[in-house]
Amino acid sequence: MKRSITSAEIESYHQDGYVHLRNVLDESWLKVLSTAVSRVENEADTQPRVMNMSAFRRHLDAKKGISEESFETTGDYLIAHNAWQWNDELRKVAFESSMPELAAQLMNTRAIRFYFDQIFIKPPGSNLRTTFHQDLGYWTCRGDQICTFWAPADKVTLANGAMGYVPGSHLWDEEFKANVFIDRDAIQGQEGDDLPDIESDEARYGVVYVECEPGDVIVHHVKTIHGSGGNVTSDSTRRSIGFRYTGDDVVYHSPPGIPPNSTPVSDTLVDGEPLSGGLFPLIWSKA
Repeated sequence: MKRSITSAEIESYHQDGYVHLRNVLDESWLKVLSTAVSRVENEADTQPRVMNMSAFRRHLDAKKGISEESFETTGDYLIAHNAWQWNDELRKVAFESSMPELAAQLMNTRAIRFYFDQIFIKPPGSNLRTTFHQDLGYWTCRGDQICTFWAPADKVTLANGAMGYVPGSHLWDEEFKANVFIDRDAIQGQEGDDLPDIESDEARYGVVYVECEPGDVIVHHVKTIHGSGGNVTSDSTRRSIGFRYTGDDVVYHSPPGIPPNSTPVSDTLVDGEPLSGGLFPLIWSKA
């Protein structure tokens, strides 16, 4: 049965900047989703744009003179970017599931374009947390109708890396510098304000962690500040995909400091132009 969205869920998204939608993907879609993630795991050494964030953290620590022993991990945290371009299963879920229509309802837009995807793999013992951040500084687009559907392939708990959100932070006036994702240091060349040190005082910022089941999705606004814990379990993998969708008001924008080989960079669009073309495919529109 097709998943409908309630007025309360839409209100929660606009008020808090995120909403937990339960039972969005049924068993058949979950099978496709799991296959997509497994392909990334199995082909990580051969496919482009797969980053080992644990190795990157060790590199950053070495540059700072921090000993490797201070970062203990038994599993590597992997992120794959833009896998829809080579992963048929991921593209099918992104384009053909109920998520594009739900995104249109949440954002009140007549059309939905796919922006890009990221796959996050935190195996047991991958205790590296994802630092609190705001997506906007990493991305080559601007607008209010930009959201992420974060879909887990595994049960997500506080112990294996639940997502945490700062409610209402999408309504703050500030736009924040993008950091290196596993460290609070800002990416060189970034514009905007420095993000507050939320990790050191989560209660002050009202951080809410969301545990969820496979089939659920968490949707958050592009300006909502969020992060996740490491996977400190010995037997519980946390695999998920972030599907990024955009609406009618979104335009191309390429600010300085965009991380290379991650977000889509157009050879034809100039700043201020609506997203278009095969790099940002139109995947849903109202009849």
